[in-house]
Amino acid sequence: LFGDGRNIKCPSVSLSLDVTVIPLLVFQALLEFEERQGAVVSKKLSRREIQRFPTKVFQGSTGSEKLRMLPCFHDYHVQCIDRWLKDNATCPICRANLADGDAVAPPDL
Repeated sequence: LFGDGRNIKCPSVSLSLDVTVIPLLVFQALLEFEERQGAVVSKKLSRREIQRFPTKVFQGSTGSEKLRMLPCFHDYHVQCIDRWLKDNATCPICRANLADGDAVAPPDL
């Protein structure tokens, strides 16, 4: 590859590309990817939404611990998961979307 600062030339494949176009091509590719995959939106859960998930008390050898039960069947310490859900709308383990009350299964990977 060689070029004059603005154009990149690759003699082995007869390619010449104006580098000022590259950011536009990358942006266009990202938009197309988003269209195929769906937008990634970091939705946060409100305190009310978080508190709709039930809690239980776990009796361990070191005492009792209050756990919050998520619809995906993962349980966490209340203070830990509540802090997580203030900034995220997914389960930390399986990434199930907790903002959508109907969706409890983890996304396909």
